[in-house]
Parts: sequence; structure tokens; C-alpha cells
Amino acid sequence: MDDHKLTDMFLVPCCVMEVEKNPDGSCGMIRINSGNQAYCETMGPAYYDNMPYYELVPKDAKFEDFCFRAAFENRRLHAYVETKALNSWTDQQLIPLQQRDENHGRCLFLFEFTKQAEPSRMAEVSMETAELVIRSCLLLSKEENFADSLDIVTKDICTAAGADACRIILIDHENKAVTTLSDSGSRMPGRTPSYEIVKTWEPIIGVSNEVIIKDRQRMTELAELNPSWVKDMQDNNVETLVLIPLKKIETIIGYLYVTNYDVRKTVEVKEMIEVMSFFLGMEIANNQLRSELEYRYTHDDLTGVRSRSAMIALTAQLMREEGTRPFGVVNMDVNGLKLVNDQKGHEAGDQMIVVNVKAMKEIFGSENIYRVGGDEFLAILTGGTKEDFETKVARLRALPKTEGGVNISVGSCWAGTERSTSEALHLADEDMYQEKKQYYKTHTDRRRS
Repeated sequence: MDDHKLTDMFLVPCCVMEVEKNPDGSCGMIRINSGNQAYCETMGPAYYDNMPYYELVPKDAKFEDFCFRAAFENRRLHAYVETKALNSWTDQQLIPLQQRDENHGRCLFLFEFTKQAEPSRMAEVSMETAELVIRSCLLLSKEENFADSLDIVTKDICTAAGADACRIILIDHENKAVTTLSDSGSRMPGRTPSYEIVKTWEPIIGVSNEVIIKDRQRMTELAELNPSWVKDMQDNNVETLVLIPLKKIETIIGYLYVTNYDVRKTVEVKEMIEVMSFFLGMEIANNQLRSELEYRYTHDDLTGVRSRSAMIALTAQLMREEGTRPFGVVNMDVNGLKLVNDQKGHEAGDQMIVVNVKAMKEIFGSENIYRVGGDEFLAILTGGTKEDFETKVARLRALPKTEGGVNISVGSCWAGTERSTSEALHLADEDMYQEKKQYYKTHTDRRRS
């Protein structure tokens, strides 16, 4: 049966690929020998029989590797991958065919395009990858420490890949920073790569959406495109690599990669990292969103100190633990805020708040201060001594009150382990009220209306 009759038996796009083997045993020229009608219609008028594949689509090292393995190792291979050059996902199968001779192998290539990633197709993976994905998803869905759970996942990936290391890094282009979110391995090569190195990865990944370095030839090819990255890897004893981006929708937020992996398992490792990057990208993005929402709930946007909600949570905890640990309360109210808002606008009022809170932070620390109203703040100090508490309160009271600058009425109560939480809050409020009353008595022009 000739190639045309073979491909015409299939209704989905299908073609016969012919793969040459170089004298050194590496992959040589890959040609598209023949395609069925569905293939010709899908690929358009640029297609012709016996054409080099890269005249039709961009060269792709991982695709070449797949074709070579199917043609010369008689392996039936399946992958569902993002094809950036065609703005789609490709569900592809390669089926080995009889070789023409020892240097010319052949395989059947079948594919379907989908506009978006379809979970049902992603489920068609090896049992090992499926088990790893399910185990990871269950682990990361638990209400436990996300970072610790992620470390277990990267350790599992590292073991499955037979790698020295598995690492997840996040990239922040706005602040030109790279952080390691998780890494595992018996011999983790080197340090977190610099932002200057990592920012060059996206152009290298290009349409293939991944980088696979499985031998010196691939490393040499990469060195021609990105010598700085290759030098960084060589300086850190990295010889082989599978790297795939982590995405939030279409934006790259980081990378998942393994180094010095078992190259005999390249196809399996590539599949595993590809599928895991899809799920981990979503989990990390969701965790970032949860963390951002939690931060917004527990912190004040303008000043960065903790919010009223966080204060309520802490006071509830103190009530449950009354008599077990000493604490003190400082009630602080910014004088003249309403007047500034009325005369100069809320932008000037916000600036006044920021100036005053800066002074509070320098004394009590941002993590101990709570904004409970427009101009009212609490500092709740747990542990420590009465002397230390009173020294800090005295420092705040000693700050000179200036119009438009630091101008705070202060009330305080050291509860120790004797007073109740509600009593301490009440006494600090009363103390602040008396100081504020005295302030407006002597500054009638700044009195609230």
C-alpha cells in the first residue's frame, strides 16, 4: 500500500513523515511524504508532497524528537500540546511504520486542533502522569500550607523524572525579580537564576512552548541562541533540562523545570512536565488570588497596616486566651483630619493619614497596628513588659503636634494578664478621648464640626 492510500483511510488530518538519521545517530531531515485530503485542507495551499516539514510550520525540537523516536524506536506516541504558532492546542499521535532502510524511518502523524485546552483530552496520558496529577491536585486542594504541599509535589516530579532537581520559579517583570517558589532534589544545582537570565527564556521558548535539552547537541544549539543562559547552566553543572512555562490565562507567571533528568525517559518526562505545568499554573494563580484577597481583607489599602477585620480576629483570640499572656492597647486618633478633608480635599487627608501612620509604624511596627476607622488606629502589643510598653507610648506622646504633620491623640492601657480585653480596650479609648478633648479645647480652630 502506498502512502497516499494509507493516509486516505483516515478521516482526521493525517500524513506520513519520513525521518533521516544522521551518521552520528541524531535526527536529520524530516519530510512530509504525503497527506490526506483533510491534512491538505487544514494546512492550506503551502503544502506539497515530500516537503521539509519546517517549510510548513516552524522548526520544533520536541516534534523532531517525537518523530525520530516513533520512526526508529518503533514507539507509538501521543501528546496534547499548546501550538502557539497556530493559536490552538494539538491532539497528536505518531504511529511507527516500516522503515525504508536503517537510515530512513517513517511514521504516521495524525492530529486534531482545539481552540482551547480540553480537560478530557489532557486526561489521555500515561498512568504514571495521571496518578501524579491526581495526587498533586488532591494535595494542593487541602487547607494546609501551600508552600509545603508544593514542595512535596516537586519532590514527586523529581523522583518520577529521575532528575537531580525540580524547581518552580516565579517571574515579576514589574519589579525585575525572580523568586523560587519550590525546589526539590538530592543535588540541587546552583541558585535561583537571575532575572536577566530568566527574561530571555520566553523568546527562546517561542512557538514550541517548552525547552528540552537532552544531549550536548541540543545544548550547543541553544548556546548559539542564548549563550548567557547556557553558560549559567554549565556553571551550575546542568547538563539536561526540560522546562515549560506556568501561565495565568495567557501570561507567563513562572516556570516549572527539571534538571539532569533520565534522558531515556524524555518522552515520559516531557508529557509529565507539560501536564503538570497546566495544573500547577492554575493552582499557583488561584493561590496568589487567595493570598491577595486575604491580604486585602486583613490590611488597609492606604497605609498597609492591618484592617478592622484583623483587629476583631485578634481581640477574639485575646478574649479566648485571657490571663495567659500579657498585652497592652494603644488607641490613636489623628487630629484635624476632617478639617483637612473639608478644606483641602480627601487626597490631602489621605496624605495626612500616611504621614501619621508612618510615625506609628516606627514605634510599634506595622504588624501591630490596626486601622479601625477613618482617623482611628489601634496598636495591640502582645508579650513584652509593662516598662517596654510604656516607653513606646511615651515616645509617641512626645512627638510634637504640627498642623499637616504628625498630630495624634493617644490613649493607652497596659492589661498585663489581669485586665480583660474589653476593659483594656475601653480604658485606652477613654484615655484617648480625654487627650483629644484637651487638644480641641486648646485648638478651637481645628475642632470637628
